[in-house]
Amino acid sequence: MVVFLGSFLLVAVTGVAFGEQKPAVAAEKDQPAVVQASVEGKNFCLGCALKKEKGAKAQCSLYGHKHALKVSKAVSEDGKELTEMKGWVLHYLETEKSEHLIKEHHGERLTIKGKVYPLERVIEVDSFEETKAEVKEAAAAEQKTCPVMKGPINKKLYTEYKGKKVYFCCAGCKTKFEKNPEKYLDKLPQFKD
Repeated sequence: MVVFLGSFLLVAVTGVAFGEQKPAVAAEKDQPAVVQASVEGKNFCLGCALKKEKGAKAQCSLYGHKHALKVSKAVSEDGKELTEMKGWVLHYLETEKSEHLIKEHHGERLTIKGKVYPLERVIEVDSFEETKAEVKEAAAAEQKTCPVMKGPINKKLYTEYKGKKVYFCCAGCKTKFEKNPEKYLDKLPQFKD
């Protein structure tokens, strides 16, 4: 709604961001207000992710990380898999139980039990633990050789690509990788899903 008042233009606030489509009313009616669930996913800093992927000017190192959970699996308390939540980014309701998740546990795969508010994409944490299966897979997928020259890696010489560290044997290999990273991904265990 637009209202002209003298030489001022007032626009009524609809609660929808510019360019965003408001969800259908039917979808809102079908969605429960709260779901008690066990949610698995990766804890990540939204600011860091936007900075890496889209060039955002996030200053997490100065102001602190603000984590969210990228959902890989969700199951309701009655055992029903909540497939519609896969891929969602859930923000933490700020409570004493979520405080450490918001600022710490960067990049860890977690299982969180709590209340999910689907329309708001928020989770209220009751409890959490590091996902055991993911820990074993991550250990098995540890990079041991340089993707370019196949030599032993130097843990001090790395770059980050798509949120994961890639290690090299020398600075020359790092430069080659950075020019065409996709060429080497099939040689890296951390990118095999």
